[in-house]
Amino acid sequence: MGTNSRTAVVFVAAALAISACGGSGAVPSPAPRSVACIDLAADASVRQGARSAVRPLPMRQLPAGPAEIPGEYVVKFPAGVHGSARRLAVTLAGASVVTEHPALGVVVARVPAPSEAEVLARLRAAAGVAYVEHSLRAYVLRTPNDPRFPDQWNLGMATICMPAAWEITTGSPAVKVAVVDTGIAAHPDVLAISYEDGKDYIDGDDDPADPGYPDDGFSHGTAVGSVIGAETDNGRGMAGVTWGTLGVRLVIVRALDSNTGEGRFVDVAAGIVWAADRGARVINLSLGGAPGADCPQVIREAVDYAVGTKGAVVVAAAGNDGKAVSCPANLPDVIAVAATDRNNRVTSYSNRGPQVDVAAPGGDGFGSDCSHGIIVASPSKLVTETYWCANGTSFAAPHVSGVIALMIANGITGPDTIRRKLAQTALDIEEPGRDDKSGWGLVQADRAVTP
Repeated sequence: MGTNSRTAVVFVAAALAISACGGSGAVPSPAPRSVACIDLAADASVRQGARSAVRPLPMRQLPAGPAEIPGEYVVKFPAGVHGSARRLAVTLAGASVVTEHPALGVVVARVPAPSEAEVLARLRAAAGVAYVEHSLRAYVLRTPNDPRFPDQWNLGMATICMPAAWEITTGSPAVKVAVVDTGIAAHPDVLAISYEDGKDYIDGDDDPADPGYPDDGFSHGTAVGSVIGAETDNGRGMAGVTWGTLGVRLVIVRALDSNTGEGRFVDVAAGIVWAADRGARVINLSLGGAPGADCPQVIREAVDYAVGTKGAVVVAAAGNDGKAVSCPANLPDVIAVAATDRNNRVTSYSNRGPQVDVAAPGGDGFGSDCSHGIIVASPSKLVTETYWCANGTSFAAPHVSGVIALMIANGITGPDTIRRKLAQTALDIEEPGRDDKSGWGLVQADRAVTP
């Protein structure tokens, strides 16, 4: 569909409904889980709706040069100096008054270029002048023209501050992020950034295409990949954390079966190693086993190899049971991500414990037009381009993976350095300091990507 056409939106609930160890159909009955199985952190219960395309917001590229306005200065006066006295001081120094802000006690002055140094010296020496500084330009923050971006509260300045981060970097296609999941389906907002090569441990080939669940066409891997790097500023659909093809390259590993919602930990382990060997700098695992259970040794060894030998950063969803952190997020070398709602509070379903490192938006409910969930891309058999409303730590983790990709693109590298930087720059949202619900707090992208 084109930019101005209507786009279907499907809503996906927060808690797991596709059991890794039993059950079938769209909403099977819960079943016991064990560490031998892996589950998707998303619910298959859906409701379908539609909305008209939102009018795109303009994007403004920041100039490469200085932000100083030539010849314009801000002259600050202390309280008690009246407007006439402020203006007189400026004019006597040889400058002209552009405008005033009485509440701030400042005059914006224009200084003639031929005598700029002399006039500035007189201004700074004038009686009653507190300081003189360059007048600087301010710009609208980088805003992609994707129609669904205005609805993506999860990327906003009130949550993880992606617009401010995009002013610093939109990433690099040289940075590879692996998505070990159900594969990637043919969605136009995601496929362009996906694999140069891929691996499928479900079908045993090198084509990790995800057919989606047979009943509704939802693709968990496509949804996760879209959060990391949906094609951004392309006038369609949604925005991704890493600005799409210009900001990331996805490496796709299909280790989970969409039809059943389960897979083998050994396949996940193989996928971690495979992705690390192919240069993945970040590995996203929006999957998990039994809450609080120990990880299989094969996963431990795979993570050790990816982090310790290859220098990759492994990110995992904490889990959606409201209990202890699931494997593999509970491993010491994995960055465990909890889920927050649009009010920046950790959700009730998000697993918790001493292993939680940081939190990121995961959504908590739907609301009108996904006002409380996370907009994600996923295919449908009804229309060729759909966007779903999802909830879960599955969708919190890729926010962090995307931010880490931006950090790497901006020269912040190394698993330990990245973990420390995320902790130092997070917004404290629960108990003061580190806590078991949010870790060090809500990821702040603009602070994290700043060297």
